[in-house]
Amino acid sequence: MIEPRSFSLPTFVKSFRRQILLAGLVLLSSSSVLLLSGCSSTFTGGGSSPIDPGEVAGLNGIVHGGQSPVGASTVQIYEVASTASNATGYGSAAVPVQSGGTPVSTTTSTDGSGTWTYPSFTCTNTNDELYVVATGGNPGLSAGTNNKALALTAALGPCSDIGNVGYVVINEVTTVATAYSLAAFMTDATHVGVSTTNSVGLANAFATFNNLVSLNSGAALQVTPAYANPPANTTPDTFRSIVPYDTINTLADALAGCVNTDGTPTACTGLFAITGNKSNETTLDAALYIAHNPSLGSAANINTLMGLVAPTAPFQPTLLTSMPATLPNDLTLALNFTGGGLGGVNKYSHSGSVYIAVDGTGNVWIPNGAQQSVTELNNLGAPLSPTTTVTGTNSKNSTPIALGGWGATTSGLLIDPQQVAIDLNGNAWVTDATTCLAAFNQSGSPLSATPYTGVCKSGDGASGLAIDGNNNIWVAGGQYISAATSAGVVKSGFPVASGFDALTGFLGADYLGNVWYVDQGNGHFGALTNTGSAYTSSTQADLSGPGNYAAFGANSILWIPQGNAGTLNIQPVNALIASINNIPSSILPSSEAAPSGIAVDGNNNFYMANQGGITNSGCSGTTDANISVLKPNGSLISPGCFGYVGGTAYTALGQPGGVSVDQSGNVWVVNSTSLNPTATGQLGNGSGDSNVTEFVGLAAPVNPVLAQNASSHTYGAKP
Repeated sequence: MIEPRSFSLPTFVKSFRRQILLAGLVLLSSSSVLLLSGCSSTFTGGGSSPIDPGEVAGLNGIVHGGQSPVGASTVQIYEVASTASNATGYGSAAVPVQSGGTPVSTTTSTDGSGTWTYPSFTCTNTNDELYVVATGGNPGLSAGTNNKALALTAALGPCSDIGNVGYVVINEVTTVATAYSLAAFMTDATHVGVSTTNSVGLANAFATFNNLVSLNSGAALQVTPAYANPPANTTPDTFRSIVPYDTINTLADALAGCVNTDGTPTACTGLFAITGNKSNETTLDAALYIAHNPSLGSAANINTLMGLVAPTAPFQPTLLTSMPATLPNDLTLALNFTGGGLGGVNKYSHSGSVYIAVDGTGNVWIPNGAQQSVTELNNLGAPLSPTTTVTGTNSKNSTPIALGGWGATTSGLLIDPQQVAIDLNGNAWVTDATTCLAAFNQSGSPLSATPYTGVCKSGDGASGLAIDGNNNIWVAGGQYISAATSAGVVKSGFPVASGFDALTGFLGADYLGNVWYVDQGNGHFGALTNTGSAYTSSTQADLSGPGNYAAFGANSILWIPQGNAGTLNIQPVNALIASINNIPSSILPSSEAAPSGIAVDGNNNFYMANQGGITNSGCSGTTDANISVLKPNGSLISPGCFGYVGGTAYTALGQPGGVSVDQSGNVWVVNSTSLNPTATGQLGNGSGDSNVTEFVGLAAPVNPVLAQNASSHTYGAKP
């Protein structure tokens, strides 16, 4: 069982909500601002202020369908129990906030201009999250019209911070952003819930809403708030975020075609036919269905959805304008971040990043192999480690002023950083091909004894890294494996330096404290106990072209991507010492091409990065880099030919490597190079520089700290 205290609400979530409110309106271009005709004066309306802990003086805002105000709509604010004492489970019923502490639920209605004022209310717990739903109403049609299919929503955040929310716009854009951000926790308008041990996942999910949309204007953002004001001496090569606002607007416009009608079955048939077609379906149900099924089951259904979006639809630009000649492969929302040491202008400053780990608060750690540092971003993609600064006017003469990331300014700490893992105490450990091993606390400070040069075989560095359920730190070099305590003391029996040809990494640590590996030199699949006893398979070339990525799922099944020897598949292996020689001969086909990173989510589904470049069997055209998603039985969830590529024209995966799923169900992927469109002011033209992509709400929440999973027997399970 994961300890609840490890998922306490991180302070950055609260501080970033305040930054979002200050920066949000600045981020919008004239092409994407929501025009609320006749309503602009209402945006001077204030927010609320807490009367006492748990009591809120009220909120005000507006409900809009496209460009039309929605009158006579019922507005209800819901509270999501999120603490260890009151949470009731994933997708459980949210509770309408109470008025004046009485047991009577409070609602309000919009007037003819769509505006609403919510009376004072009380939160059961100030750490609980709030969201607002508007249902029914008249979107500017004949008197008496009530669109029962209309349901729109917006995430508000924690009750403790509600005084900073300001004027609230509820429309199709906020509905799409809420559906994707809360996809792992939300099943319909009245059911949003979390377990007692994952409050951090829910808090981060609510905060992610503000990375996609401005709550005060109802418009999709083009850049996340933390990247709105670049630091001095940075360019988009080293400091940039990208929001898929073309995809958000497209989905909002598809909803608007139903919202701005009388809601009769005929009016909304085109949308509901491809979004579940359930009884009494609403526009919020449709948005959630798309968030949960971003391929819509087929290219034909995506084509149908695109047909619902008129060239003059209210939210612009859309995918019709950003990629007019191409049908989107999928409708995932993919954010992209370069900062905190990622990126770079040329060989003197590029980061060379491949691996990734997410810690217990949702912070993202990425070693920069070419920059002698490790990047730390918070769960909103904002840099916590220093960002690389450069001088010069072009890629040829631009040189770094200061390299970014933790450790870059400490001589001899990191020289050639490789892989990263999080221990049971929240520290980030990084192997180094020269200095062996380093460790950082969550604030980025090196632990006192760093670097731990004595953990490695004498004269060698390390590449592979794993941390077991007993908090032992395992490292691997080319022909040895070593293990140490979390204090850096080498364990008895280590290093083990016989029987290996070409080790590059570990497959993972099991529930019994054994650490598994595959030797790329001889194909042997094996395990070491924490005393150094070795168990290996007895035949050569047991696995065909394995890489140094793998993921443990439930029931001790280890999933190993393969492809270095031309086989393009993934192989599930029963990782039990008793059956080490019974490696299955069958392999599972997938839409992979040059497989790299892999991670498991809380539903025991597997997310695998593929670098693309081949034509899969039965498909036309070569694949782009993508994410394949497989069920435990090996069947594909993602599109069969091309996987998930991110449904936007503004960012793309580029030689993806490491993959991690976080506590909110977001999937993080390191890109070794940038294929993003060049930005104004960019010096290196986007090539050769690492960045990270976040697929919002694509997976089920999971504890990303693998050592905790090994300790608590929770691989492939929700926290």
